[in-house]
Amino acid sequence: MDLEEVLHRKFYREQLEQSDDETPACLPISCNDMSDIEKNSFIQFLVAESHKKDQQNNRLQKTIDDLADRLSGVQLTLDNIQSSQEMTRDENTKLNAQLSVQGRCLKSMQIELKKALGEADKYKGLYEVLRDEKFVGTSQRIKKSPPASGRDDDKDEWDGTENKGNDGFNSDRVSATESETGKENSEHSCSEAAKTDSSEEDKRQERPYRQGLKYNTMRAGAAIQHKCDRSRIPEDATIVKTEIRSSFHFISRIEEHQMEYVTYRTKEGRLVTAFYPMRRPAQCSVPETLSEDVISENIAADNGEEPVLKNFPGTHATVDMLVELAFNSYMLETPVYRDMIRLFELKFQVSRQTILNWLSKGAKALKKLLPVLKAQALEKDSIINCDETWCRVKMQDKYKKAYIWCMVNKAAGIVIFFYDEGSRGRKVLTDFIEDADIAALQSDAYNVYTYLDGELSEVEHICCMAHVRARFQKALLQGKDERARPFMEWIGKLYDFERDYSNADLPSDEIKRRRNEIETTEIVGSIWMELTRLLDDPLPKGDLLTKALNYLKNAWTPVMAYRNDGRYCIDNSIAERSIRTLTIGRKNKMAFGSHKGAETSTVYHTFIGTCKMSALSFYQFLKQYLTAFMEGRTDFENLTPAILGKTN
Repeated sequence: MDLEEVLHRKFYREQLEQSDDETPACLPISCNDMSDIEKNSFIQFLVAESHKKDQQNNRLQKTIDDLADRLSGVQLTLDNIQSSQEMTRDENTKLNAQLSVQGRCLKSMQIELKKALGEADKYKGLYEVLRDEKFVGTSQRIKKSPPASGRDDDKDEWDGTENKGNDGFNSDRVSATESETGKENSEHSCSEAAKTDSSEEDKRQERPYRQGLKYNTMRAGAAIQHKCDRSRIPEDATIVKTEIRSSFHFISRIEEHQMEYVTYRTKEGRLVTAFYPMRRPAQCSVPETLSEDVISENIAADNGEEPVLKNFPGTHATVDMLVELAFNSYMLETPVYRDMIRLFELKFQVSRQTILNWLSKGAKALKKLLPVLKAQALEKDSIINCDETWCRVKMQDKYKKAYIWCMVNKAAGIVIFFYDEGSRGRKVLTDFIEDADIAALQSDAYNVYTYLDGELSEVEHICCMAHVRARFQKALLQGKDERARPFMEWIGKLYDFERDYSNADLPSDEIKRRRNEIETTEIVGSIWMELTRLLDDPLPKGDLLTKALNYLKNAWTPVMAYRNDGRYCIDNSIAERSIRTLTIGRKNKMAFGSHKGAETSTVYHTFIGTCKMSALSFYQFLKQYLTAFMEGRTDFENLTPAILGKTN
């Protein structure tokens, strides 16, 4: 073989060993010079190479299939990873948003916490003051001085004998029968009360560092500012100063309305202090122009101004605020220090003395109406029920026993409480009645009323049957004396008759006739016969029964005088019920800080009792009356609870 053929064969072999992806070059092969053996060998060589190539192709195809399967798995894994990444991205976005919101909330909470800590520090001192207002100790025991005889004795200590209780009827001084050495809740220790001890002034020390400073601790949780419309000030006027005047208004929370008062000088040189409300739609008001030492002018307000809250004269409280305080203090008998806790919870900062001064201002306005009620209660031929109860009043740095009187006219529906420096003497009652032409006075058998017969000779005195029954009941239940039982049964029958008269709504003439019928007369006769028999009986009797018998014997005529007129009541329960509110207040408030505090209480309880007699709302009456008083009304005969109650 020549060299060219050998090179051709070598080239073909190298082409067969290359990858199937490469296409071997197709060169012409000359077999003319090859023998048959060589041709067969070359063919076998080509067949073997072709077989190897097929096997290689099969292995490659299998590898390709495996790679395709693995690629599908990898692609599925990539899809899952991509989906997970998207979900993670969404969750991260949400978490980032939540973290951002929580971060803002945390900052807000930190700010609120800082404010709360500041408020806690601020109110810590205030609650310390409130705690000091309460009793220092938990014990309510009091040190009592030896009992004194006379007008300050309790009514239960008098057994009806004539040789007791004759001393001191005309005395107007209050004996010091009780004193409190511990610190008490001295209700109504008003700053305007007169100083009773000259040494008290020496105890007061001057505080030079307070000179020139303003003492204003009142502050509400919500302050509403009312700007002054300065465009309504005359153009040629010169503003001298501006100031903020506060009014505290009570709704369901306490708001502080800060009105901007402007003081300006007119062209003529006058000083004018005025507040001009900003214009608002669908509201109307009248601007308030108040000033004591400068000239004030009333400027008409257009419809469309914001409302102006007016303070009750002498206070920083509106009528609603003052009515709320009076209702809690006297209708609900809530001590002022407890009401202060409620006000502090409403974020209203005010001193205890300020509240008492406000209540005193309200009582001063109500006193204008008292002469009208008194004239109606003591009108000609009136029937009056009277009673009194004790209280504690601080005098000469001690808490002493004093008395508050109550007078009721059932027909007129009027209840009047009055107080004369705590005196229980008959002069208090005679000075109150004066020359009134009343028909009858009903009370218990206290000696003050008994000895009024000499001064009020034309007034029939009626005693209370309920007090007689109570003494016999005490003898029966506590003394275990069965001889008191018949009296209880007879008096019970008399009360049954009275109940029947009331249920039948009988006129007074018919009631008088039935009270003097045979059946009633026989019961009264039986009581008198048993009374005289037991008093004449030499056998020993218990102390309680003896007191009951003496009480009934000495008060027999006024006790049975209820039969003389059908308008009279068998007992004095109507006055006892009216005075019960004061006994509740005595338990809650313990004591009054001065005579003025006791007088203030009597004024409010007068109208509370009168409203109850007529089934009227004291809250609504007080609100209407104080509003009318602020409007300048002086027709007090048209401002009584009976008249104002008709508009409720």
